[in-house]
Amino acid sequence: PSGRISVLARDKEVVLRRMDGTETRLGPGRPLALAFAPGGKRLATAGPGTLVRTWDDQGSLLAQASGSAAARALSYTPDGTRLLVLDAAGVISVRHPDTLASITSWTVEGPANSIACSPDSRTVAVACGSWLAEAGWVECWSIAEQRKLAYYAMSAPVGASRFSPDGR
Repeated sequence: PSGRISVLARDKEVVLRRMDGTETRLGPGRPLALAFAPGGKRLATAGPGTLVRTWDDQGSLLAQASGSAAARALSYTPDGTRLLVLDAAGVISVRHPDTLASITSWTVEGPANSIACSPDSRTVAVACGSWLAEAGWVECWSIAEQRKLAYYAMSAPVGASRFSPDGR
């Protein structure tokens, strides 16, 4: 977020690159997704497989955990108090950002592709739809209550969604 580091996905690895050109390889294995923590001093990776890991901005492993299905997407809450992880079974796990200990979880229906957290850290948007189908949708869920707040039908599968800065 600050531009101090960038993360590059390569064939079999992920590389953390700093502004001075130095690099650190994050591994083993290439993750499917990553998210920067607020402030940019940490990042989390989803995958390979069920693995979820957090790293500092120097590339040191801080914590790791595994879920019951392959990790697909993740998002830090903007207040930095939680890490949300979406897996291939449609389970959204709420994890502690430092230890990756599971706090709570719930399941969404249908093929879920990605998640995004609202600016107020209270709602998660879930982008859904199979790439073999003609329709998709976005669901908004209350993180605290684990209940669906809204459903938006789309004419094509939805790969990603984001909230505007004002949360609308």
